[in-house]
Amino acid sequence: MISEDAVKKASEKLAAPSPCPASASRPPFGAASAPRYATTPSYYAPALPHASRAWSLFPRPYVPAASAAAVLRPAMQPQQRRHAAEAALARTQLPMPYAPEGVQAATGLYNNKGEDHLHNSKEHPLRIRVGHAQNPRKLAAECHISNPTEQDINESIAAFATKTSDELDVIKDVLLVLPKAPRSIFCCNQSLGGGDSGGDGTNSSTLIHTERGTTGSTASVEVIPHDISIELARFGSVRSSRCKTIWEKEPLILHDADIVHAAKAINVQVDMMKRITSILQSHPGPVKYFRVDSSDIKNGMEQLEEWFNILRKKAVEEVVIVNSSWPDQMIDFPINDLDCESLKRIRICFFRISDTVLKYVENLSAIDLSCCSITSQDLYALVSQSKNLKELDIGLYKGDAIRLNSKSLEVLLIWHSTVQNVSVQNALKLRKILVAARAKKSCVGVWIGGAHVLTDVWLNVSTQSIAINNISTLKDVAPLHSLRRLVLNISLQVKKERFTLINLMKSCTALKELTLWRNDATSDDEGVDAIFDDWPTVLKDLSCLKLHLEVFNIKNFKGGDIEIAIAAAILENGSCLKQLTLEADVSCHDDVFDHAKIDLQKILQVSVRAVVNYVTGQSDCSNFFFEEV
Repeated sequence: MISEDAVKKASEKLAAPSPCPASASRPPFGAASAPRYATTPSYYAPALPHASRAWSLFPRPYVPAASAAAVLRPAMQPQQRRHAAEAALARTQLPMPYAPEGVQAATGLYNNKGEDHLHNSKEHPLRIRVGHAQNPRKLAAECHISNPTEQDINESIAAFATKTSDELDVIKDVLLVLPKAPRSIFCCNQSLGGGDSGGDGTNSSTLIHTERGTTGSTASVEVIPHDISIELARFGSVRSSRCKTIWEKEPLILHDADIVHAAKAINVQVDMMKRITSILQSHPGPVKYFRVDSSDIKNGMEQLEEWFNILRKKAVEEVVIVNSSWPDQMIDFPINDLDCESLKRIRICFFRISDTVLKYVENLSAIDLSCCSITSQDLYALVSQSKNLKELDIGLYKGDAIRLNSKSLEVLLIWHSTVQNVSVQNALKLRKILVAARAKKSCVGVWIGGAHVLTDVWLNVSTQSIAINNISTLKDVAPLHSLRRLVLNISLQVKKERFTLINLMKSCTALKELTLWRNDATSDDEGVDAIFDDWPTVLKDLSCLKLHLEVFNIKNFKGGDIEIAIAAAILENGSCLKQLTLEADVSCHDDVFDHAKIDLQKILQVSVRAVVNYVTGQSDCSNFFFEEV
């Protein structure tokens, strides 16, 4: 609330009567008309515990507290797992009834909802979390993928030798932004030999389905599921005659975690390096998906070269490799051995990458480098050679600069990195960019050139100096007609950052969604600044407010005067506004919204559809954006 003292200070500075009269309660910002509506609705989302750095990247969905019980299920005892696995192996030779809720019920390795009941190592116990972070690739790149489950993450972490909490946090962040490995279940009509041409492959944990019925009959057919993961764990190939034909006919999806699951279930010691090699050699190809994230890669680079030579010959499409020897050993990644026309996506974590000379990666569309050591020159060469690259993700990168030149790049995500400069040239097709990086000294220079179709931008105005199409956001106003969604990490008490916000709102004439992450605390003088800024007047004639803005959010809301003044001005001038959300951290006092509710109720809303929401949640963005709150 703007107190009388604040108004008095403002009056002294102006040597004239204050533009806002002092009163016992805060005066409304903007029009003083009677409110058109009663109290706007509010809702409170529960806080989600154990949030990682990647968690604070994007807003999270509402997760009801009742869902916690679904996660806390007892694991099977070792003896139960063994009996269940042996029974599953025996059943691969016998017909089984079809499980309507997903064929996972056909094996003893899964419960009725497909969740693993496997052993968690004592060294790395499973830490239950009610929800999971939104995958940045899913929200920013609009890919139709699933977040990895807590079980997936903890099983991958178990392969790492480190026990340091900071290092485990880094590993979790990396694993969290990796897409969940695909699982495919395909059917073969009438005979074991006729595969489904539309199938998307088979992986080592898949239950192969066959249908058996009378030729020409319209009666329902008998569906026979077969679990092949046990066979692959035991033998490195499929030996059941009726499954082998189908398994070999479909593109291979190989994830080492599936072999680890099966080996633990039947209590068999498996040489994972030999087993993976055996599966690759047994399957005729092609290979749709190859992933190693739950096994320690023995012999490092030599083992990778052996696999990559096989994968290249079998037309691999996607490769995901996680070096679980980190941080003790940074293995050299032989990326040149993956130089093939079939490669479409590559995701590399915890490796050293050099000598990036690739001649045949014309179809490579996505590159993900997380916690990798690569020079600016090699990164520049890698991107330049990928003529059809659409998505580039760089996480936990430390270097002098990130320099890119790509006419095909559409999505660029840079998170939790330390660099001096980020420059993107010829960004002709760039639609979405996220830069969450800081410099060791001063601020990060962010330069984006030729970006005429840019729609989504995530930036930190506190630690970054930003120029888009040769226009500085701090000094100038230039039209950015294509921008639709803007997310800014900002210190609202810093005048130049508020000025940058105003410039961006003036430039983004067709902006539909604006989100501010507050990274500083409130102060006693904030009310004075709110008066001097005169937000109702500044925002009154903006094109984006009159014609386009539909959603406005403030994350890490502190109940400060500037926050409320901005929200009130947008509520007063937003003709198309549908939703205004103030989200406070769960650690804030219960009365954090009290002043906002009083002031916003007094505003004459220009949009009849505008709804104000008051939310409590895990809105602290300090870890991700490198700002202390």
